[in-house]
Amino acid sequence: MIPIENRNKKRYRTIFIVVFGLLVSLFLTSLPLKAVQAAALYFSPSAITRSIGQTFSVSVKVNTEGQAINAAQGSIVFEEQKVQVTGVSKSGSIFNLWTQEPTYSNAEGTINFEGGLPNPGYSGSSGLILTINFRTKTATTINGSTDVSLVSGAILANDGQGTNILTSLGKLSLTVNPTSTNAPTGPATSSQETAIPSNTPDVKSSTHPDSAKWYNNDSPQFSWTLPSNATAVSYLITEKPVSNPGPNSDGLISKTSAIDLADGTHYFHVKFKINGAWGPIAHFQFNIDTVPPEDFEISVAETEAKNSRDITFLATDATSGIDYYEVKAGERADWKTVSQEDAGQSYRIELVRGVNRVDVKAVDLAGNTTKSFKEIEIVSAKVSLSVGEWFSGPFDWLVLVITKYGLFIVVMAVLVGLVMLIFKLIEVSWEHINKRIKAMAVTRAEERKSERVLDKILRDMESEIKFLNGISRHRRLGPEEKYLKSKLEQYKKVLKDFKS
Repeated sequence: MIPIENRNKKRYRTIFIVVFGLLVSLFLTSLPLKAVQAAALYFSPSAITRSIGQTFSVSVKVNTEGQAINAAQGSIVFEEQKVQVTGVSKSGSIFNLWTQEPTYSNAEGTINFEGGLPNPGYSGSSGLILTINFRTKTATTINGSTDVSLVSGAILANDGQGTNILTSLGKLSLTVNPTSTNAPTGPATSSQETAIPSNTPDVKSSTHPDSAKWYNNDSPQFSWTLPSNATAVSYLITEKPVSNPGPNSDGLISKTSAIDLADGTHYFHVKFKINGAWGPIAHFQFNIDTVPPEDFEISVAETEAKNSRDITFLATDATSGIDYYEVKAGERADWKTVSQEDAGQSYRIELVRGVNRVDVKAVDLAGNTTKSFKEIEIVSAKVSLSVGEWFSGPFDWLVLVITKYGLFIVVMAVLVGLVMLIFKLIEVSWEHINKRIKAMAVTRAEERKSERVLDKILRDMESEIKFLNGISRHRRLGPEEKYLKSKLEQYKKVLKDFKS
């Protein structure tokens, strides 16, 4: 029989172990809850008011609430009747790896993105993910607004497990006012003379008209309607969706241009000065891609059919992306279009006996192209030996004729060969003469074309010099403008000397 004192000690020890175990379990269970913190996707700014036809930019940002993250994704919806997307920019983003490039559809009113960055990730309250450029279409109801909303998403913690710590999705409240003129009626008052002008420049581009498209022209041109009461214009080209051209006037002008800009997405910013005050800034996005897609290979696979092959191809373009492909099997065949979605999959082509040249052309969104080709040989099937037996009789007769009339046949063959050789020499001589005549004609045509190009360049230079001279009558030229003017005059003299 166990003594009472020992039994009490055993009972107390058991109770202590159970309580200690419960406390440890509760502590361990609470650790993940402390490690996982709230994080939010939101718009900056969260409220905007614009008139019909105006453009604006909004940033999608992340607040990690102090915890490091390495990936995020989101889906945005907007009312396509009220607003449309003109472009999406990754410039300045905290992400440099994109599992899904930012895409948008104005027909469906959606924007999607999915990106990340390597270890140690990002931690902060205003991490820029992407910038969206909008243009307003129709007015919202009186005293009403339309929402641009983040409807789903995820923010993955940099904890080795990819824990989703997203707890909040933001929205943008957009009010679109009807288009109205801001010109005062009746006599001007002192308050009207000193009011901040409300008219935003309506920027257009003859070279890059659509902000959502890519162009392979690196010298954009811009124009706008100049208000009658404007006294100055200030403009600036940057890679930021929103920038201020500053307080310095660039002259009272209604158009401008730039040359040799780098590939990528740029923004043209312009504002008017009216009644002594600068008005709102217009931001116009334009996209440049002058580099063709990267070189790519064509892979060939056998098929069950003897006169067909399966080919695969996939090209990449670092700036604008691939738009579509064109495929041609044979010199006389027509080009056939293949969509970007079908790239990387097997594409069957029909071939003929012999060596076939297969050409594939990759076209990016700016119209730049890169070509690749592959030569594929189709060999005839071997003829059965039994077929040769069908010709044994005619073959024996042919041997007999050659044996009996061999000398006569040889002489006739030599004569025919001489005649053919003479005709061939005449043909070669005529082709040589004809090529020289054509080459001389092409040379003369190229000389005339070069003269026309030189004349056009000279006219353009004279126009630009005249334009800079016109600016100098209104204000002093800046160092860059003076340098440009001197270079234009120098190149103009060189071209005139060369032409003479």
